Order: sequence, then structure tokens, then C-alpha cells
Amino acid sequence: MTSVGVFLRSCYSVRYNAGPPSAVEEVNNPMQKGLCITALAIAVIVFVLFFADLLLWLFGLQGIAPFKGASWLISIVFSICSAVLGYLSWTTLKEQV
Repeated sequence: MTSVGVFLRSCYSVRYNAGPPSAVEEVNNPMQKGLCITALAIAVIVFVLFFADLLLWLFGLQGIAPFKGASWLISIVFSICSAVLGYLSWTTLKEQV
């Protein structure tokens, strides 16, 4: 088997038992859990930055806003997208446990 075949074989998260082809046992890969936690942390950071920028811009404190209130539309869109990413990573992390 070539090195590419060995690499592709190691990427699968399923291990086949010595039985019929339908006997499949899932293996928990620690990298999957790490990626979920990383995505959750990134979503929280992005949400805090853009939501704080939006709130500080609304209250007239552009001087201390992270992005100086550059665009309220971008702040809203990024806040919503990061909240969705956080929700998806949280539900996926709960499935891993």
C-alpha cells in the first residue's frame, strides 16, 4: 500500500471489526472534540468583539469601541453568524461526549 493509501486509511474515524461488513464500531477521535472546542472559542471571541462594537456605537462611545463603530450592518451580521457558529459547535460537542 502506498503512503497516500495509508494516510487516507488513517483519516477514517470508523474501525471495521472482523465480521460482516455491517459490523462497524465508531471510534472517538480526540481531534474532533478539539476542533469543536476551537470553533466554540472563536465564535465567542468574534461575538464579543462585534457585539461590543455594536453596543458601544449605539450608546455613542465610538472612542472605546473595538472597531470604532465602522459599520453597524457588519457588526450585526458577524454577531449573528458567530452566534450560529457557537450553537452549531456546542451541539456537535454534545454529540461527541
